[in-house]
Amino acid sequence: MKNGLLLLVMSLGLFACRRDNVLEQNQWGTIFKNQGIDSACFELSDNSHDQILLYNLHRCSQRYSPASTFKIVNSLIALETNIAKDEKLMIPWDGQIRRESWNKDMNMREAFEVSCTLLSGIGAAYWTHRNATMDRYDSLWQQTHRRSD
Repeated sequence: MKNGLLLLVMSLGLFACRRDNVLEQNQWGTIFKNQGIDSACFELSDNSHDQILLYNLHRCSQRYSPASTFKIVNSLIALETNIAKDEKLMIPWDGQIRRESWNKDMNMREAFEVSCTLLSGIGAAYWTHRNATMDRYDSLWQQTHRRSD
């Protein structure tokens, strides 16, 4: 009797966790393939219809480092919190030799265009305020143990 009740509770738990609002959009693959992209994934949360639309469920289910996409988030945070008044904020070069296009002072727009790692540090005041636990802000997105779902 106890085993049967336990099995029933576990079964209900599994069905309760089932996501029937996840809709795979295989036709989106054509868009990526037309651009020469073979291993893309894309996920869109449609909150107004309580649905998740995605392409390539397998790849979307894997965790990856956010890499340079973190520069986008950090830039938006800096602009939203007025750490940067606009894209003309000057980011001083720290003197460390990297790529030739990075080895100079540049504004946010220029840094964004060349994907300069110095851009990752402009949200440092926000992260300090939020008590982030890292040694260097511009390496947060490079740390392999920090993954994005």
